Amino acid sequence: MKTKALIVTFITLLFLVFAYTFFLHSPNNKIQWVNYTDNVLLNAKKRHQRVLIFAEANYCDWCKQMETINFTDPTIIKLINTNYLPVILDVEKNINAVSQFHILNLPTLIFINNDGREMTRNDAYLDVKSMIELFHSVSLKQTNDTISSSIHHE
Repeated sequence: MKTKALIVTFITLLFLVFAYTFFLHSPNNKIQWVNYTDNVLLNAKKRHQRVLIFAEANYCDWCKQMETINFTDPTIIKLINTNYLPVILDVEKNINAVSQFHILNLPTLIFINNDGREMTRNDAYLDVKSMIELFHSVSLKQTNDTISSSIHHE
């Protein structure tokens, strides 16, 4: 009887370990970043998809902090993956984009609406709470812009 209980316990623990490992590596637990290219933005515009650009560089300590703290927060992951095409822009490799988007400070977050126009940006480090508040304010602005646009077209 003890052997049977040990086997059941072992199988249960094994299942829990596999389930936990799968959960940790699930795509929904990470931001699905796409590297910046001109084509990524053109395709997003054609599909009327909102874009979040994260401009960063290897030498930027605040960028690394946002990557390890903010972009691993479950609420932020869900907000980004559900509402945006997340694009990472390495400023060292994309000098033309730095000029195009007028990136002066790092880290920079640029919110682009589904028509391909910049809605807003943040060009400083944000803690998790402030970043979540920023996403909510951008979401409200997008909703108001959509309502305003539909009223003017009627």
